[in-house]
Amino acid sequence: MLLQQRLRQIRSEKSLTIEQLALLIGIPGRTIASYERGEHLPSFTYLALLNEHLQVNINFLLSGKGSRFLSNDESLLYEQLIRDEYNFSERDIRLVKAIIEFLKNKEG
Repeated sequence: MLLQQRLRQIRSEKSLTIEQLALLIGIPGRTIASYERGEHLPSFTYLALLNEHLQVNINFLLSGKGSRFLSNDESLLYEQLIRDEYNFSERDIRLVKAIIEFLKNKEG
């Protein structure tokens, strides 16, 4: 399965239209549609927003490996570790969580 198919699958499993997802994460619907059609690669910010709002496993999106979604505990743990160690903004926390998840699953 290709990345754009996994993106569409995640959105469908959450019963969201492109417009609903766009409103939820604050990215234009036309941008999401271009990702799902495979016209453009999704930005890292987009992947981090999917992780934050839908608890999507970034490794699954990029490689097709692992579970589709992170548990609430996993998601909260990432956030707490980052917040305790550094004085990051919420946006920074989203990006770091996505990077950690990708690297963790890439090696394993």
